[in-house]
Amino acid sequence: MLTFIVLLALVAVALAAVSDRLIPSASTFNALTEDYTHGFLTDNLWLDTPLLQAFKKRMKWIEGRSEQPLIRYKKPATGGWYGRGEVVPDSVLQQLSDDIATRCKYELKRWRIPIVLDAWDTDAQGSRAIIKLFNEYVTSGVETAREDFAYDLFNGDPDTDPDMITGLNISLDDTETIGNLDPTESGFEFWRPHYMEGTSTFAAPVAPSLENHRLMIRKIKNTLRRKPQVIVVAEDLWDVLAAQVDVNDNAVSRRKTDDLFDWGFIDLSISGVPVLEDLNMLGEAWVGGQSTRAAAKGYQSFFINFDELYLSANQKRSFKWDPAGWRRPTNMDGQLNYFYIWAQMVQKNRRAQGRIWNQDLDLDYDSWKSGTVTRPEAA
Repeated sequence: MLTFIVLLALVAVALAAVSDRLIPSASTFNALTEDYTHGFLTDNLWLDTPLLQAFKKRMKWIEGRSEQPLIRYKKPATGGWYGRGEVVPDSVLQQLSDDIATRCKYELKRWRIPIVLDAWDTDAQGSRAIIKLFNEYVTSGVETAREDFAYDLFNGDPDTDPDMITGLNISLDDTETIGNLDPTESGFEFWRPHYMEGTSTFAAPVAPSLENHRLMIRKIKNTLRRKPQVIVVAEDLWDVLAAQVDVNDNAVSRRKTDDLFDWGFIDLSISGVPVLEDLNMLGEAWVGGQSTRAAAKGYQSFFINFDELYLSANQKRSFKWDPAGWRRPTNMDGQLNYFYIWAQMVQKNRRAQGRIWNQDLDLDYDSWKSGTVTRPEAA
């Protein structure tokens, strides 16, 4: 009988040991964090807007810290017709080689946000403290990061902070250097988006008309042989555009199978291109009598082609907790961790994009004539 009891005790001990080994991830605070939040950061860091969802869906993953895509543009006229057996001159070969070697370099930027848990609570609850505190602390941190990251996608400026991601405001500017290429240099005029702005003296703004948006779409299409995929505007500009079109005119667009329509956000399109509104989109009241485009302000429209403009991220490190794990700093009674986003806005062809500046929402309809689109070409 005693032997039987001893055997039962040994079996119970063995089962307990096995049970402990079944959940090794719960044995440490850091391991439990990684296990409990698997996929959470990547899935929940995006505001539920069609624009950000489109960027997330079309994200390009890379292995390293930078990406170097070949740029796409109209090459200078250095080639020509050659007869059979004719030798191509060395000067032409050199020029063609230079064209092929022209590329942009985009360094991924590291964006992070701290998460701090109260050490008094975590110490009291032990290794499983993250389960009880997760919804309060971590979810709150991710919510903050979601809004900040969405803002930076529009407004990030490496000139202000070298560690900041290049936002849409810079990516779609016809004067900014992107990927180490300067569109203001002779021969690189192609490296800028199509754009429409107020008069040279900024005495007159651009009309927020359907006609101007149709004109921009047509110019991009005639250059690239394809339309932009979305137009992004601020809420007030969206209302002005929607007021110019009858609701029934968009019934056909809403029946399309494009994923941007399937998400159910779209009920306005221009020439088949959906118009999206976003809280972070640029738009201010027009200021007359200014000497610069920036001072004149006004509402803007972004024409985006996701085939040539996308977010690039690191497959292993982007959207990830700090590998150092949770730590307890000497200057606070708390548990500290970070989660990181390594990403950058990347372009291969800026001519695939467009931008309308300086739109005045208070213009009379009599002033809404088509503007002038500048089509970027190499000199």
